[in-house]
Amino acid sequence: SFQRDSPVAGRQANMCVMRYVVQRGFDLESWDFAAAYLNAPCPRHGICVKPPPELAAEQGWSGDIVLELHTAQYGLGDSGRSWLLELHGYLSSLGLRQAKSDPCLWTYQCPETRTTSGVIAINVDDTLIAGDNKFRSAVLEPLEAKYKVGTKKKSSFVYCGTHIAQDPSSKEITISQDDYIRQIPDVIRRKKDGPGLMVSTLKSTDRLTPAQVSFVRVPLGMTMWATTCTQISHCFDVNSIAQQMHQLTVGDARRLQEVVKRMREAPDRIHLRKLPSGIKRASVLVYDDANFAVMPGARSQIGVCSTIIERPETSMNNSDMTSHWLEDPPTCRGSVVGWSSRRSHRVCRSTFGAELLGLSSGAAEAEFLCQTLIDIDDRLRHQPQVRCDAKSTTTSLLSFTTKPQEKNLIPDLEFLRRKFNLSQYAWELKYPDPERVMIPPYRRPGKAALGMRWIPTECMLADGLTKRMTAKWFDQALHGEVQLMPLQTKRDLKRLNEQMRNFGVHGVPGETTARQHISSLDAAEEALLIF
Repeated sequence: SFQRDSPVAGRQANMCVMRYVVQRGFDLESWDFAAAYLNAPCPRHGICVKPPPELAAEQGWSGDIVLELHTAQYGLGDSGRSWLLELHGYLSSLGLRQAKSDPCLWTYQCPETRTTSGVIAINVDDTLIAGDNKFRSAVLEPLEAKYKVGTKKKSSFVYCGTHIAQDPSSKEITISQDDYIRQIPDVIRRKKDGPGLMVSTLKSTDRLTPAQVSFVRVPLGMTMWATTCTQISHCFDVNSIAQQMHQLTVGDARRLQEVVKRMREAPDRIHLRKLPSGIKRASVLVYDDANFAVMPGARSQIGVCSTIIERPETSMNNSDMTSHWLEDPPTCRGSVVGWSSRRSHRVCRSTFGAELLGLSSGAAEAEFLCQTLIDIDDRLRHQPQVRCDAKSTTTSLLSFTTKPQEKNLIPDLEFLRRKFNLSQYAWELKYPDPERVMIPPYRRPGKAALGMRWIPTECMLADGLTKRMTAKWFDQALHGEVQLMPLQTKRDLKRLNEQMRNFGVHGVPGETTARQHISSLDAAEEALLIF
């Protein structure tokens, strides 16, 4: 037995690198090292091979000659790990710093300015590279001199199954998988002699045969990979079908065919746009949601959507800000950098327990992304924010008497109480007994607590990851705009006025009343969900 694991840069790390590249105006490149494994030493001692007959005849060797390997070779189980350690050691000798959040993410700080001037994300022998001229002379030129680089691509290339296109002038990036989606085979046969299942005469509740299930695995696996990389709008549908792989029906096959059809007609594309105010105001905003007992086996579905946005200006007073926002709903420049839609592997007996698990997943994702941004550039030390649409779950963190029915969820509740800035949240909610709110004493200096806010369901971006929503639910976020409060109709204003009553303000529902109370409310900040 030997260690053969070889990690690669995660999807969130790649997205954070591209987000940083856009903001700094770097040129993004993709390098492919030729015969990468041959540059690494042999991972184990005493490995012998029999030489090829051509080499033995050329050298005049007898048939019983064996050779000892001195370098890694393709075909050995641990050659990938040996190459990774070789590359990491050389990058460290060049002065690069390995990220704490991802071992395959490396950054280079300019010695003169003490700022990040280049980043490298490693995926076996493929790398994402970006930086300025100092980074090129100090790192890339020695790296190219030591290892043979097969191909260099920029502006438009395919990396890890996704097509990345960077605008030469604005440096903004678009990520898509249009060509890959067109290669997904049909699930249901559309022509008499075409590929796919022939199920026109079957009922939706009929079970698929083992041979039919094996055929469905190919398009299902390809759609799952597409939803993991770019197709966030179809993530819940594909995930719900994959959870029933052991008992697929004809109806599931038809649903999967509809998903493939929608992907081909209108594929999702992620647009990474430049933040107008600079990189220093970039911050992490995570949405989390949970849907109780909607998956097979009465399991809950948890969805987490992570964004990096520009923190909105807060120079206006509440009156001017709320008056302006009621006419024009507030949006901020930002981009989606990660998402997940998965079935909870832990048993929940109530909606409160499911939302608690969702909030815990959102907090963990927020901390991970915040650490990734700090690893890339130390100037990005901003308080990450988490959003939840279950008010009973957020307020339960302020009360010591509230506990979930499931004992295995109590550690999650205590974890959240220690991670969130509860004193700030209690002040915003005008909590009647703020001195009883637990303030964790163990926080390290420079380690900011997570910010938390409750938001209405209409603002919950992760809602489309736990239930079937409209096809355009994520369009605004994919195009680089995150809407904080969609107030567009009088119905929305009436609902907001009802929410104002929950904060202790009474009035008659209506547009004028809502405007007056919001502008005069001290708690307008949390009511309008200012970041």
